[in-house]
Amino acid sequence: FASLGLRGRQIWCIPMLDMDMWAHQAQYVQTGDVREYNSFAAYGPPGGTLIEGSIVLHEVFALPYNESTRIFLILSESLAIGLVCVVCYTLRRRHLWWIVTLCTLSLNQLYTYATPPSSLASILLVLLFLLTWYLYERPREGQERLLLLWSVTAGLAISTRADIGGIAVCFFGLFLLLSQTITIPKFCGIAFWTTSTFIVTDPFMWYMPIAHVHDIITKALFQYLLFTPEAIPTLTVMAISLLSFVAISIGAAALLARMNTIEVLPPP
Repeated sequence: FASLGLRGRQIWCIPMLDMDMWAHQAQYVQTGDVREYNSFAAYGPPGGTLIEGSIVLHEVFALPYNESTRIFLILSESLAIGLVCVVCYTLRRRHLWWIVTLCTLSLNQLYTYATPPSSLASILLVLLFLLTWYLYERPREGQERLLLLWSVTAGLAISTRADIGGIAVCFFGLFLLLSQTITIPKFCGIAFWTTSTFIVTDPFMWYMPIAHVHDIITKALFQYLLFTPEAIPTLTVMAISLLSFVAISIGAAALLARMNTIEVLPPP
């Protein structure tokens, strides 16, 4: 970054909600500003991955906080999308769905409606789903390394967005356990490494774990209980749901036509 002369330049990217707020949060955490605990701002989701990543880039490359936050988000989401495509290719080598996945996750209109933690956590949960699928289909192929990658991904998802991350991690973990893909000792192992990753990547867990967990739950309840419904224009719904409509239509057509030659997913 220093050799490219990025210092002082404006980094262009898709507009995203609350980007400056998270840049300020990284600055508050590093400088010990009391505003880092403002639950009406960035405190609570908890966004630990963004905070720590922004601070590291700020220190190493002497970038302003707003640029370091943008660059970290670009790098982390690019890495996560790359891993998603690798797992897609590994699962179905004969299909080109990894190319569609790459385009879908890289150029998605929903990014303009998302906050930084929401966008990163969403991609991490896609990766977690695919890793769960891989473990379920091929439980004997390098399970120890895959379980470690699964745990790290789960911990990062929770430390980025604890609400959706925690629910998804519990669901996928219980699925692996109840489907007998993993044993109870291995389930305890992934719980340990997931929790460890969450603690390491969330700076507030280092010195106020109980109070911080309480604050996470409180903010989640605050956001969901006091949510004010708003009417979404029909064109907006169609724009952000187009891929879902296409997938449902293709699935229904394949089911009705009994097109067994198309093995996008196993028939069961």
